[in-house]
Amino acid sequence: MKQSFFVKEIWCSRKAGNAASTETFHIYGKAYIPAAEGRYPLLIFSHELGKNHEAGIPYAERLAAAGYAVYTFDYCGGTVFCGRDGRIVRQRHSSGETTDASLMTWTEDLAAVLLAAGSWDFVDPARICLIGGSQGAVASALTACRTQAAGLILLYPPLDLPERMHTLFHDRKKIPERFDLFDGWIQLGGRYADDVWDLDVYRELAGYKGHLLILHGDQDDVVDISVSEKAVPLVPDCRFYRIRGGRHGFKGEAFEDACSRILTFLGEVFEGS
Repeated sequence: MKQSFFVKEIWCSRKAGNAASTETFHIYGKAYIPAAEGRYPLLIFSHELGKNHEAGIPYAERLAAAGYAVYTFDYCGGTVFCGRDGRIVRQRHSSGETTDASLMTWTEDLAAVLLAAGSWDFVDPARICLIGGSQGAVASALTACRTQAAGLILLYPPLDLPERMHTLFHDRKKIPERFDLFDGWIQLGGRYADDVWDLDVYRELAGYKGHLLILHGDQDDVVDISVSEKAVPLVPDCRFYRIRGGRHGFKGEAFEDACSRILTFLGEVFEGS
């Protein structure tokens, strides 16, 4: 039975990583909250590189109607999109530029959101699950591992991101101040590659003690499904499903399949069903 819900804008913030800095980064997001008063399990949705909180809306609407609270937000410096004339336009909700952002700044953003969410009056802080797509999934994985969040859902995660940077630049000393990805679709700063150069995402996952669900499309031509399969034996409580016909981003039947898997997972983890 579908439940009614409402949407509320919520801002979070974090200080710059440099302890000597007084700069504050502002993080914009929307919460999808079941209408009945109470404390609910919360899913924090992390979008893909180049997207924004809107990427999480289809999941937020589906999950809120099923009785879960969802928060989907814009990463600082993580979003670009094309204007009507085809030029790249930067989002202006959350702070920051794409050239200042990296996977590690994303984990700082998500950690700040997670900390704030624990005090929201509609959230059960013992039942928080991180969910993300692509780079947002990797940020979710690192944050969940380091905070031991109760649940973690990874959608087509590029867990091999450090290896991709090694392939791109070969030598850490050759990382440029700025570089383009995807034929100029997004411009990033050198810290994007430098911050993950020595990172081992699989080693981090091996320390996760919570509940993990990985969904990866069998038609993904951006991140090979083997990247996710490699993670499965690392976490004792890991569920892995191939999404038939799923590409790098779930739509249509693949989206419906993913939502069904997510709801089953949440029921088993948070509702004891």
